[in-house]
Amino acid sequence: MKYYSLPSDFKKETIDKYMRLNENYQESKVQETYGNVTLGNIYGSGRSADTLPALDEEKLRQYVKYSLEHGIKFDYTLNAPSLKNLEITKEGLPKIKEFLKILCDMGIDSITVSLPSLVEIVKTLNPEIKIKVSAISTINTPNKALDYKMMGVDRIVVEEAINRDFETLKNIVKSFGDNVEVITNVVCYRNCIYRQFHYNSYIFDSIEYGSSYKYYITRCSQRMLNNPSIFLKNSWIRPEDICEYEKIGINHFKIQGRDIIKTADPAKALEYYFKGEFEGNLWQLIMLFDKNFIPSVYIDNKKLNGFIRPFVDKSGFCKNMCNNCGYCDSFVDKVMDVSKVNRFREYVNSKAYDKFSSDLLDLKD
Repeated sequence: MKYYSLPSDFKKETIDKYMRLNENYQESKVQETYGNVTLGNIYGSGRSADTLPALDEEKLRQYVKYSLEHGIKFDYTLNAPSLKNLEITKEGLPKIKEFLKILCDMGIDSITVSLPSLVEIVKTLNPEIKIKVSAISTINTPNKALDYKMMGVDRIVVEEAINRDFETLKNIVKSFGDNVEVITNVVCYRNCIYRQFHYNSYIFDSIEYGSSYKYYITRCSQRMLNNPSIFLKNSWIRPEDICEYEKIGINHFKIQGRDIIKTADPAKALEYYFKGEFEGNLWQLIMLFDKNFIPSVYIDNKKLNGFIRPFVDKSGFCKNMCNNCGYCDSFVDKVMDVSKVNRFREYVNSKAYDKFSSDLLDLKD
């Protein structure tokens, strides 16, 4: 059985769609949706508040109740990379205890965290709550996975950058056990130098609306459009390749996209993963068919059949030395239509989009 975790749009009709998918497919199941309150939130999470659905505790309570009645659990994302040290102060611990009780009273029995200190706090104060460790925690070795297992963690989401390192994934499964989860629709630039700093910015942006330049998203957009082969180097997992992860003992799959969930169609994307095949633009699938998303590239998913084979069959195939390899680059002309890239590239490098650079240059005068 393959278990899927999806970003919540907090709509009952979406839960209804997931329930029907669970009924219609025998080998795959929506296990949970995930998200967090944004109104009155003091703890933060791994996404900017201004991109998430407006949600208070009462609306969350109603949603969780409806979801549980339809056989789908809810995982609360308490995965900011810092709580501004609130969790390691004598004054902060009672507040966290009170908040955990509120979640338990709603019927929530699973929390995603990124801080090891929170693992210890939750396990001590509410041992009945299951803990999933976020990809933000950068679990990319068997030793890290084992450390979290020894802390009593129930599930781990591995760092996206190792999605195609099957040898490391196998060893992580050996170290941690069955509940290893991978993210399927990875958008981020693999091994991005901005990754941890981007997550750090969410310490503030996940609580305060519109508090930054969106500097990191701007830089990532520029890098990818200036080098379209990066679209292929990202660690996404095609529906057709899910079986390769099952073979090494991975049965938990996370679909990300909380930042686009208000206009996306996660149920549509999910069904292709349930079916194990998709014909069309892979980048639209990865973006969950977001109606506000205008694709800058067309990646013919069917032409990627076989793309994953050397990663699976040859241990250490990817050495993270793209300048000396050229494997992913060799697929650009075969599978991608980049005819629109120049127009998008011009926009992401413009002053209108890159406001940080524009304001920075103005200060030189």
